[in-house]
Amino acid sequence: MDLSSHRMFLLGFPTTGDVQTLDREINKIIRNSVPFEKRIALWRIKSPPYRMRTKKLRTELLFRLENLQSEIRNPLYGVEEYKDYLTRPSKEIGR
Repeated sequence: MDLSSHRMFLLGFPTTGDVQTLDREINKIIRNSVPFEKRIALWRIKSPPYRMRTKKLRTELLFRLENLQSEIRNPLYGVEEYKDYLTRPSKEIGR
């Protein structure tokens, strides 16, 4: 709504024309909001399968991440063990 094109007094009472203009603008906003509300309702109806799919994918991703972290930890543990083995005196290695 472009207020510069409307005569509206900031102090005092609005004219009949001001009230009619505001009524038209309000009605226009209401008419434009109906399709938007329908889209929101439709999205709410369709969104549960997407939410379930997203939740499933997230769970799968976290499971894969845990597996990868485990796979990384195992070789690192082996490397640390090998380093410890290399630092032992040779007479302890044979035991």
